[in-house]
Amino acid sequence: MMTAMKATILRQDVGLWIFRVSYTIFLLFSFFGHIAGLGGYLKLIENGSLGLLLFGLIIRLPMYTAREIGIIVGFGILAALVARASHDFNLVKLVLLLSAAKGIELRRCVRLDVLLRSVLIPAVLCLGLLGLAPDATSLEPGGRLRHSMGFTNPNTLGLACTLLCLEILYLNRMRWSKGPVAIVVAITLAVDRLSGSRTAELIVLLALVLSALNTVRPDLFRGNAFRVLVQWFPPLGGALTYVAVRFFISGHPTALALNEALSNRLKNITRLSRRASVTMFGNDLASSNLTLDSAYAYLVLGLGAVTSACFLVLMAALAGRLQRMGDAPLLIVLLCLFAFGADAQLLYRISGKGLAKPSYIIGTFHLLTGSAFADKIAGVKDAMAQTEQVYGELSFDDMLAPSSMQLMQTAMMLPEGQSLKALLTPEQYGKLDAFLVRTIGTGMSNPQLEAQFGRMKPEALTTQLTILMYMMRHPGEFDPADQLDHYFQKQAKAA
Repeated sequence: MMTAMKATILRQDVGLWIFRVSYTIFLLFSFFGHIAGLGGYLKLIENGSLGLLLFGLIIRLPMYTAREIGIIVGFGILAALVARASHDFNLVKLVLLLSAAKGIELRRCVRLDVLLRSVLIPAVLCLGLLGLAPDATSLEPGGRLRHSMGFTNPNTLGLACTLLCLEILYLNRMRWSKGPVAIVVAITLAVDRLSGSRTAELIVLLALVLSALNTVRPDLFRGNAFRVLVQWFPPLGGALTYVAVRFFISGHPTALALNEALSNRLKNITRLSRRASVTMFGNDLASSNLTLDSAYAYLVLGLGAVTSACFLVLMAALAGRLQRMGDAPLLIVLLCLFAFGADAQLLYRISGKGLAKPSYIIGTFHLLTGSAFADKIAGVKDAMAQTEQVYGELSFDDMLAPSSMQLMQTAMMLPEGQSLKALLTPEQYGKLDAFLVRTIGTGMSNPQLEAQFGRMKPEALTTQLTILMYMMRHPGEFDPADQLDHYFQKQAKAA
């Protein structure tokens, strides 16, 4: 009897530490994975933590009921099918983490996340200030400059801080207390000053308002009405997204205005939905080269119809159980998370002490059709109206001249007597051949393809393959005479 009890306690302790270590690794990768020199190592460690979680699950199997094991296996199979179809392993991580969290109190998990975020957010900010992590900046239509301060973009910083704020309020049981509220307000003001993430600020404001209501009228959140609201918010949000997209496709003025206010989210969903139809287990969205900031669109298009249906059923069941348990704080947090979103921009503004006038930098993507895309960038019209001179990497008029084209063609080739096959290792050359076969149906064994690509410099070949992949995935959208850079040069000459 005592031996069995000790074995159970040991399993619980081992499971707790495996969960803590694995969750910490996942969070480290999400915060630092984009930083050069760290991302590769962290990815390897993260992959190892998946095995660690699986090991923890296996040694704790005696603690699970047959029903729980069936649920884990079912969702594990779903996660594997989604990962195979979409190349997105987030669902695999989620299933393993939730399985490993059995017997661990939710508040302990939240406290762990608060502790980690309280350390990792300042760490990333410091790396950004020191120039060791990128500071991606973007310009709002009103001329305000937004910073990422080491994060991938300003909205990622906003999201990281918003989750921290929600957790702080949750640990205070969503009650209005001076200390937690002051911390949340201070974090939100700092986020507003640095990243200007409007959605993050609105979600925190919503959480503060609901916390105040929960303090003076807690009965509002314990009845069936609030439970029904939380249960129906995800399907309602998905339905509203679908209706907004349909109206946008039809050209309805309200939907067009909403698209502008939402930084082209509706347009991105529309374009992506035309290339990636709804499937059972999702699509590979990473290859779309589009920003998809709607959680509902990501759920349906990225993770598939089966995952979306499971999500809606599970959220409805969870809301009902939380209401029966009287856990109104977690219901409030879920409502706030369901409303969360993000946006992004491409226009940058340079100003500062000693500069009489601001300058602007546009983050161009050479494969985009300039005339079709430029006007969709928030703030670009105002910036162009204030611009007196335009500078580019090179003059596109000169570049399109026959002599320039011939010069570039020569520069793309390796010196006489050299070839890619001699330059690359057999393993690298084999990977290139396999990639070509997978992408265009033939490889370097094809004499015509070998003659075309065999003497190209690796950088030139990479460029050619990128263009080829883009043209295959976005037919009719690549026009070498109407690139984004060229568009601004033409606009400057016409002014």
